[in-house]
Formats: sequence, C-alpha cells, structure tokens
Amino acid sequence: MKKILNMTVVFLFLVSVTQAGTIGDESRIELGKQLFNDPAFAMSTNKKSCNSCHPDGKGIGEVENNDYTNMINRCIVGALKGQVIEDDSKEMQAMQAYLNSLVQ
Repeated sequence: MKKILNMTVVFLFLVSVTQAGTIGDESRIELGKQLFNDPAFAMSTNKKSCNSCHPDGKGIGEVENNDYTNMINRCIVGALKGQVIEDDSKEMQAMQAYLNSLVQ
C-alpha cells in the first residue's frame, strides 16, 4: 500500500510539473530528492532506493566530471532492478540536479 501511495504522490507531482511547463532549479532538486528516496522509482522491482546504497549521497562525488546519466541508469538497472530512464526526461534532469546539489 505504501508503495502505491509513493508512486501516486510522485505521479501527481510529475503531472503538475508537466502541466506547469519547465520547472525551476529548486523544484527540480526537490523532485530529484523524492526520486532518490523512492523505492518505486524507475519501476524498481525491489525495496531499494538510490539512498539505500548512497545514504546522504555517499559516493556520488566520485563520479567523473559529475556525469551522472550513465551512473543513474546503471544503478537503476543493476541495484534497483528497474527500467532505464531517458536522458532528456524530467526525471533524469531532476536526479542530476539533486546529485549536483549534494556535491556542492
């Protein structure tokens, strides 16, 4: 039930963001934070979130040139057992913004 509720909250947030057009940096970072902590993100098939392996962003700063796109999808497919997200999606942009905010 909690997983369905989390997915519903993220879905409603994404719908509101889509309807509002381009989102600002703060909103993008907040969405990224929600996704980073959501065990249902990217259709994950286990109970892990990004935060499960990277609490408080542990290890994030080690990514070369802060190029998170490949790392994000590698973790989604590997550790989370989920589905790749598109490079130009709002979710990817949000995750990148959040990860950048963690290393600054």
